[in-house]
Amino acid sequence: VNDGEPGRGQHVGGAPGGARGRRRGRRGRACVDCAAGARRQAQRAGARERRRRRGRVRARSVALLRQELWRERALPLVVKLIETNPPPDLSLLKLFVILNHESSLVNLLELCLYNKEACVALDDIASDLAEYCCRQLLALLSEKEEDEAGSPEIQQLRRMSNTATSAVRFGCLSIVRYMTDYAKDLPLSVLYALLENNDVVQILVEVVERRSWEVRNGDSLQRWENGRWTAAPTGQPQTLTQAEAQVWLALNNLLMDQVFRAKYRFTTANKSIVLKLRRYMTEELIDQIPPLADLRMQLDQLAVFDSPLPTDVARASAVMIQQVSTVRETLATAVHSWQALVAAQAERLLHVSQEEKEAHFESISSVLVQSEAPRCAVCGKEAHKRCARCKNEWYCCRECQMRAWPGHKPVCDVLSEDLHLHSK
Repeated sequence: VNDGEPGRGQHVGGAPGGARGRRRGRRGRACVDCAAGARRQAQRAGARERRRRRGRVRARSVALLRQELWRERALPLVVKLIETNPPPDLSLLKLFVILNHESSLVNLLELCLYNKEACVALDDIASDLAEYCCRQLLALLSEKEEDEAGSPEIQQLRRMSNTATSAVRFGCLSIVRYMTDYAKDLPLSVLYALLENNDVVQILVEVVERRSWEVRNGDSLQRWENGRWTAAPTGQPQTLTQAEAQVWLALNNLLMDQVFRAKYRFTTANKSIVLKLRRYMTEELIDQIPPLADLRMQLDQLAVFDSPLPTDVARASAVMIQQVSTVRETLATAVHSWQALVAAQAERLLHVSQEEKEAHFESISSVLVQSEAPRCAVCGKEAHKRCARCKNEWYCCRECQMRAWPGHKPVCDVLSEDLHLHSK
């Protein structure tokens, strides 16, 4: 039977195979069924994981909009309450955590949206996030010096709020850049939110002109790097900060990508604003971001020839359907009275029990554990000295510590008080 001429497991006359052949056939079918089942199971697991990721990204975006509403409408009422009727055992620890919650959400989204899949998972809420980022960038341009009047608690609260909002606004630069990277995979409403409703091109050009990532304090120049204002090194060639690079990359996408060029309408006003970029496109900048060479050539052509017309055929239509961002309005209308909300939250916000202080101290201590050599909070060099009060900030020398003391003092007061109570 098995001499090589007939098939293995078959009878000589071509009759069906014996018991061995039937068993082998069943095993083969079983293996095929198992492989198909494993593939189906893997596909279902992948689909569940994608749904979970989509839910996480959307939940963080909604939480971000809710936090923005609280900061805009509830925080001024909290400040007014502290000014008019400050409690005797006032503690700003919980407010410090709440104010930094928004910057934490922006940072999480900034990390997630670097991935195309996460950015596409925003789906219909992407337009709400785009509107949020444009509002924060407009606020970055309209920043002004805060009034230093008020009690020490009010001044400390203002400094904490300014630091948190700066982190939010510079984080929005990265989010806008990632959304422009994957614009062709996002809903059409995102393009209208960026180009029609807000004209993010003009906003970013204004950010470049003002160099919003730099602040001059007397003779010293500070730049926004690694989530804080740090002193710029003197006598060395200036490299691009992350915020500056994100602005230029976003502008490159907005002005060079065919998706945006098909919908962006140039007028005499915005054309003159866009052409202002040419004076900042130096050889040093293009050496650090080579794709900007094509953008510089495109701007040179724009200065000579007429403005290109958008190729979007939807502009010629008499009727246009556009998705409207409604999440923020829905969240705002869900709160009937912000005064009543603040009155209900005041007892928990401004009073911290001993047990809560110990729990906060333990959580902060666990976060502050460092696995590498500490760095100076001012210049970023390797540090060997630490603040004697809060045991939190590190410095390389006494000069850096003295330079950072005005901004570090509010946080140092809170942490050192908790450290003292915990030691007792």
